[in-house]
Amino acid sequence: MRRRHWACLAGGTLLAFMPLVSSALTQTIVFSPTTVKQHDATVTPNDLRPAECANPVTGVSVARVAVGSTAGSSTNTLLLGDAATTAMTGGGGGDCIVGNSAVLTIDGGLGYNVCIGGMTTVFTNCAVEVRNP
Repeated sequence: MRRRHWACLAGGTLLAFMPLVSSALTQTIVFSPTTVKQHDATVTPNDLRPAECANPVTGVSVARVAVGSTAGSSTNTLLLGDAATTAMTGGGGGDCIVGNSAVLTIDGGLGYNVCIGGMTTVFTNCAVEVRNP
């Protein structure tokens, strides 16, 4: 008889704690309206530059971003190649030209240019050349 008494007592104790355990497992986190805030920020072309182009000594300050473009302009430009780009040419300004491994040639053009390409990319007119695998 004593065994049943202990089993009933243990089972009753477990049942008493079940609402507490299930309540703890189903709790959700609620944020008050003052906790969540919206942050608006203006993104400039210089914010998008890779580290190689942001270097204070070898970097370029860009005024324009061109994605998927193959040619720069007379202003300092951040040129970002896309998957279809195979050749890129900078313009008259100091450019930051970023190609991928599919880019075969990067010509910096006039100005002080930072050129970033793949291991087999051919660079011309680039003051700084960076090869990424």
